[in-house]
Amino acid sequence: MLPSLLLVGCRFFKKENTPTPMPEYIDRNVNIYRKKSVVDKQISLRYFSTMPSVPYISVSAFFNEFFNTELERSVDKREVNGFTYNYLNPYNACLSFDIKNQTLASNKLDSFNSHPDFKENTGKHFVKLDNIESSEISVGTVSLKDYSISIYEDGENAFVPLSLLSSIAGGLQSYNIAYNGKDVYVFDYGGQLGTATRAETFSDTYFMKLKDATESRPDDLISYTYNELRFVFENLRGLTKQLHFGDENLLNLGLDGLLTRDYPKVKEYLLSNDKNKYYEGLSNLFIGLSDGGHTGILLKDECVPAYDESKFKKSESEFEALLNYQEESDADLTSLATSFYLSKWNMLGTDIGQQYYYFFDESEETAIIGFDGFKVDFDAWDNYYNGKGGIPVDTDSYAFVRDKVYQAKRDGAKNLILDLTTNSGGSSYSLEGILALFNHGKGYIKTFDLFNNHSVKENHLIDINLDGKWDDLDKAEAEQFNFNVGVLTSPLSFSCGNLFPYNMKELGYKILGERSGGGSCAVSVNTTADGIPYCHSSYLCLTDGQGENIDGGIAADLEIEKIKYTTIYDCKSFFDISTLSTYLNSAYNA
Repeated sequence: MLPSLLLVGCRFFKKENTPTPMPEYIDRNVNIYRKKSVVDKQISLRYFSTMPSVPYISVSAFFNEFFNTELERSVDKREVNGFTYNYLNPYNACLSFDIKNQTLASNKLDSFNSHPDFKENTGKHFVKLDNIESSEISVGTVSLKDYSISIYEDGENAFVPLSLLSSIAGGLQSYNIAYNGKDVYVFDYGGQLGTATRAETFSDTYFMKLKDATESRPDDLISYTYNELRFVFENLRGLTKQLHFGDENLLNLGLDGLLTRDYPKVKEYLLSNDKNKYYEGLSNLFIGLSDGGHTGILLKDECVPAYDESKFKKSESEFEALLNYQEESDADLTSLATSFYLSKWNMLGTDIGQQYYYFFDESEETAIIGFDGFKVDFDAWDNYYNGKGGIPVDTDSYAFVRDKVYQAKRDGAKNLILDLTTNSGGSSYSLEGILALFNHGKGYIKTFDLFNNHSVKENHLIDINLDGKWDDLDKAEAEQFNFNVGVLTSPLSFSCGNLFPYNMKELGYKILGERSGGGSCAVSVNTTADGIPYCHSSYLCLTDGQGENIDGGIAADLEIEKIKYTTIYDCKSFFDISTLSTYLNSAYNA
């Protein structure tokens, strides 16, 4: 039975003369929120009698409304059992929904994440695409029948679950369209759109419905939510080497097979009508799916109703084991980070150890630039290039590192150390800008697309002298930075903090410290079908030159050992300027 909410003022009807009969359905206008507590407009969603709690939307309407993109549509007619709907975007990529065979396919799925109004597309900043190198692309196809997910048509458009389209098209740009059982919300975690906001700003409205623990979960939403999670983690996830469940287990068994064999209680709770049990099952699922830092529930405390977690932990050995793993892992990372900060302060001075710092040792002719993330301030760069502001040294990693590289040159440094020991990653734009300072004014990033089975290398030109042009002057400017460069890494050097040392090592620079911490995939931000925000490693994997993922970390040329004392570490040897300088002088002057 449909929830009463959907029956007010509505009647079921069938559209006549469709290629294949659809189940009975109703269309209902729902609110769209783009700003906190402000209804931007409404959009029509379709609710089928076979799945009354899961809203569907036409593919054209979805991209028109949420991606400001008019897709070119064609229909391949079949004699019986439905059509295939092909949607072509401005990048000549196709997304197809085969109603007869219940499949989705694409020759370039990642291009459907693009929005013409994203700041990286519309603003002015320091990066300019030079060219793209790509291997042959394969068409990726997924059978939705394998996940008990149905798609429909009305003779003009394919109708697909809203959350499925958001998982496919949203996410890679930290942009997600979410539905909480009542309204639609636009989540823009990356701040790419001026009107969209992060999920936490909707805590009073978006999560209010989710927190109602007295409301039983409807059966159709239970099964669909579970099956969509299976779809995402079996088709839209990248290869890692750190998955707590075990990467090979997930690849060989699938998510359902893995849970059935090894974590039946987690599966039982995920399929529970009781919200308390479901949230507990979901929490434990994402502990098992954790892969070092890219996968996890976002804003969990905002999502769940108040309940006694301890009764679940104590009553289920599976949950207790997963919780112990999470607590031990989190405690160790926290302890390691604290130890690195203390070691920086002790070795380099009491004012050192914040997210950004610069240190120069005149006697060793060695400069250190420390930065904890690869951040890009699109708004500030847009203002700078339009003559409305200065270089964003305080808010942008490329601007900061560039500024300090010039300072190291003025100070007379021969050795330059880039401290990434507590760098947890961030934007590839920022990474490429910093890389270009040591690569003739050029940045690049290599990925392997698992969905379409092809490698891509994007080459970018970087505005080194910040004159708004990309030319030989930028190359000449970068080539004056002829330091003996070392990149200092640790197990905390994650994601872009893992990719940057790989790129630098590929260019012939030296890595110092400990093997970096991995994190080999671009991150996708999604929402479960019942409204819980989460992130995961996507199918775009960061790779080395042979297409192998780099999740195992980058080995150091000069290995430095830390000392562990119970729960804390001594990392002072990582910041022994004399030892680091001696190694760099020897390595580059041999």
